Amino acid sequence: MKGILTLGILGFMVMAAAGAVSDAQRIPLDLSMQTRIEFLAEEFGDVGASTTERYQQNREYSFIAGARVAAVGVVTDPVGYRGHKRGIMTRWLLHVDQGVYGCAAGDTLSFSVMGGSVDGTGCINTIAPSLWSGGRFLFLLGNPGFPDPADYFVGGAASVYEVREGVIERKGVPLTEFTPIVRDILVAREPESLFRSASDVVVGAVLSITETTEFEPYKHTVKLVPFEVSEKLKGSSTSSDTLLIRVPNETGVMLHRSPKFIRGERALVFLSKQQDGAYRVLEDTAGKYMLEFTDVFAAPEETAEVLAAMRELSGGQPN
Repeated sequence: MKGILTLGILGFMVMAAAGAVSDAQRIPLDLSMQTRIEFLAEEFGDVGASTTERYQQNREYSFIAGARVAAVGVVTDPVGYRGHKRGIMTRWLLHVDQGVYGCAAGDTLSFSVMGGSVDGTGCINTIAPSLWSGGRFLFLLGNPGFPDPADYFVGGAASVYEVREGVIERKGVPLTEFTPIVRDILVAREPESLFRSASDVVVGAVLSITETTEFEPYKHTVKLVPFEVSEKLKGSSTSSDTLLIRVPNETGVMLHRSPKFIRGERALVFLSKQQDGAYRVLEDTAGKYMLEFTDVFAAPEETAEVLAAMRELSGGQPN
């Protein structure tokens, strides 16, 4: 019974991992996961092992894809303080010696993690990365401004890689082998890269959202989004065309997270046409920019700049 249950879980994971891209498949597994893969190969064969491998690679791809900055450097000067809702935080300085993406060697960044001690009161965060002053790490950083407005906020332990003698410790691979993969993933999510990869780049409005069930290759739900084109920047569609965008659900670990659509919103989308004539959003959340929602939410400055840049790439002749 246990074996049947495990195989069922593995089959479910195949669906979640089905969208893997080459960059995700290039990510080397952690050493502990390699051991688990070997066990699964012995117990359940190559299907169970390869499914788990793709699942883990997609999971790590999700962490990398969510970063705004990737940097290698030494951390120093931890300072405990009271942050959001008086929770205990620790602020660190990161002295960058290799800028992988979004920064340069010589930069000094600050970031905070939950947990630490203030005035004799300590707080342990079991999901925070284990850091020490003078340690060298590869960090995946973002700046959401929550729970603390530090320059950059690092996520959980999965977004921190210890580097020792030029090797990513938990993977056993050289840093020089891993950083190009990280950079390629992040560069692929830039608007200019999306424009080159997309079959269609359009501005339009969401007419409706319908959830349905599909059975190929496994039973799962998808959202179908009719999208009325008002401006074409790339592709064969024209104004007033309605494109059907298919959005997979977030069951399991997808490449990143599914883009969100709201009925009535206007958006800039980077699309890839599928064999059945429907479209998918490139790089999930990276391929969709909200422009306006029923005249209530205006486009953020970044979105306006992206739209202007894409119009320029299109030759300045949108239709």
